[in-house]
Amino acid sequence: MEKVRVNVFFIWFLSGICFALEIALVHPSSPISLDDFTPFGEDNGDVLMPSQLDAISDKINIRTAFPLFGRKFTSLYVSSHGLISFEKVFASYKPKRFSPLVGNFTIIAPFWADVARRYIGGIFYRQNNSQYLLEVASIDVRKAFPEFSRFSAIWMFVATWKNVTFYGSHNNYMTKNITNTFQSVLLTDGRYSFVRFNYHKITWTTGTTSGGNPKNGLGGTEAGCGFNAGFGNHSYNVAFNGYRNISVLDLPFKTNVNKSGVWMFRTDGITIQEAKGKVEDKPRNVTVSPSHLVLNETETLTLTCDASTNPAGNYSWSLNGKILEGKTNRVLTKDNITAQDAGEYICTVTHTFGADTSNKAVIYIRYIGNAVCSAPASANEGDLMVLNCSAKGYPPVSYTWTTPDKVHQRPIASIPATADLNGVTVTCKATNKIENSTCTRSLTVYYKPYNIQVSPTSVVLNEKESINITCSASANPPGEYSWSFNGNVLDGETDKVLAKRDITRDEAGEYRCMATNSVGSGASNTSVVKVLFAPFTFSATFRLTSREYQQEFNDKNSPSFNKLKDEIEKEVFIYFFCAACPLQTRIIGWGVSISPWAKPRLVTT
Repeated sequence: MEKVRVNVFFIWFLSGICFALEIALVHPSSPISLDDFTPFGEDNGDVLMPSQLDAISDKINIRTAFPLFGRKFTSLYVSSHGLISFEKVFASYKPKRFSPLVGNFTIIAPFWADVARRYIGGIFYRQNNSQYLLEVASIDVRKAFPEFSRFSAIWMFVATWKNVTFYGSHNNYMTKNITNTFQSVLLTDGRYSFVRFNYHKITWTTGTTSGGNPKNGLGGTEAGCGFNAGFGNHSYNVAFNGYRNISVLDLPFKTNVNKSGVWMFRTDGITIQEAKGKVEDKPRNVTVSPSHLVLNETETLTLTCDASTNPAGNYSWSLNGKILEGKTNRVLTKDNITAQDAGEYICTVTHTFGADTSNKAVIYIRYIGNAVCSAPASANEGDLMVLNCSAKGYPPVSYTWTTPDKVHQRPIASIPATADLNGVTVTCKATNKIENSTCTRSLTVYYKPYNIQVSPTSVVLNEKESINITCSASANPPGEYSWSFNGNVLDGETDKVLAKRDITRDEAGEYRCMATNSVGSGASNTSVVKVLFAPFTFSATFRLTSREYQQEFNDKNSPSFNKLKDEIEKEVFIYFFCAACPLQTRIIGWGVSISPWAKPRLVTT
């Protein structure tokens, strides 16, 4: 349903003179950014227009009269419909060609259309108080109009329509992001005046009341861009329904000052004059080609930087964020490249009015660096040892760890520490499609003593002979030794060799070695030592009934002993015992009394 409004004016028949000066058109890849707008918003002191349909500002009294079409104006109004009117309100929401309009309405219109400020939109305006912004704007005027080389503005008015959508879109949620952003800047030094239109984004042209498509805001009677004097037959059209082969959709991509999206006009005279010069802009559309490249070491790298710049810019290059000294040409060339030349290259173009940087050109160099291995300095038996391997390279690097019992196809290998790995060298091989690189590590494993052996394990000696019993053990760190004899620790014996000199029958028995380190301990097998000694003579005296016998015996099988044994075997029981001596003599008889620590004496009872 068409919204109901009261239209207070009518169109006159087409008439008047429109100065169709040729416009220098450019087609950049993108229009100006919001950073190139004159600063706006409430943070900059702007008034935010109320969010309502067909909104119009209160009357704004101009601090310095603004010259326009040969007259001077002292007040203005900002309309939500993309225009500024002078002295009186202009309420129409249906755009028409300026040719001129009936009703003596004086208008400056950057984008006259049926604007519905919805969703994220905002309309801002202010009279500028910044001397800095006045000077910046004056510089642009002097460049665009070289004959006004001394122009210095004393008054500025800024009106900005940000992200505004078309009437009818508020009924269609899917169209809420079809928005336009544009700005009008008015300047005067009290005598001369200039107007600048800035266009960041124009995506729709028509509200539904002017025949626009409710789905996209296109078609019907497009928005108008231009000026209307409001008296006589003076007006000026910049763009309206293809006038001068310019659609309002083109406004962000074309210009009359060689700066896309920027349009400048002199407005104080009876007729509107377009800019004759160029407004230098910071470099734009800076690109590096190729943006992706793969090379081998020793080859030559060539990159080219292109930019839209006026005046000509100065070039610099950076690699991974670091400026490349001496590289100041548009074409960057590097011979005999190495792996250090790989990374992200950026070109920066700079001149008096600013700078801009390019996209990142990513350069890959095929190579493989030295493999780097790491392993624990040491590990105790039973611990888990983690082996790490790394190598820089392109294409991506694969890794192989080789250990005594297994091949690990990965950069990190975990192996249990065992005694047999002590002193073993493990190897990592890093490989890509270019070549390979290896590194090694020697392993240190601490383990308790094992395989503890004594030598000899059995020996027979005569008294007064000597022997060395040697203990051997496998251990890391090396073990400390101790010895035992028949289960008793031998004090002071801490060498791996136990030396016995002039051995006696008392030192015959079992010997063991103990090995101990910081990890643990263990015991050896036994070494059995036997000691032989010569027979010895002893005598026995005994009394039997009325007779006393005394006899020396050298051997229990001697005839004399046997004779005596035969005589008394029925009556006497005798033990002959010598401590630590194999000789034993037994006679069956009566009771016996023997002292084994002295020369035996056998006495009957």
